[in-house]
Amino acid sequence: TPTTGTCEKLYSEYLNGTNNNKNIKILGSAPGQGATTVSQLSKGGAYYTRVMDDVNAGLSVSTGLGLSYKVSAVTWTQGESDYVNGTTKSVYKSLLTQLMIDLNTDIKAITSQTEDIRFISYQTASIDTFIMIDFI
Repeated sequence: TPTTGTCEKLYSEYLNGTNNNKNIKILGSAPGQGATTVSQLSKGGAYYTRVMDDVNAGLSVSTGLGLSYKVSAVTWTQGESDYVNGTTKSVYKSLLTQLMIDLNTDIKAITSQTEDIRFISYQTASIDTFIMIDFI
């Protein structure tokens, strides 16, 4: 999953980058589900609950080790199922924006962090237009 590459890059940056923090610990999670629409992944469903379960588990493990914990980023690899199902760009953008707001709100409530969660995405090969979503 993209989670592995994201974690490896973050770890490399912390070890070799300007932060040079050798004490950093990186925890990755891949609770997603393939061949699924954004609606199926949204708040209120089992897949969204899996994300929250992983965040709670990460907090529990970190607390048990005496470490601080926050979610820096969510990698988003999805879209083909919506494209195949005929979801319009405007509907997709609306659903994805709401999902990002929900994830940001709910994760911050669990972790007590003040920083917003970054969303790292990719452009699906089956869609020929890019949808830019500004998230605050």
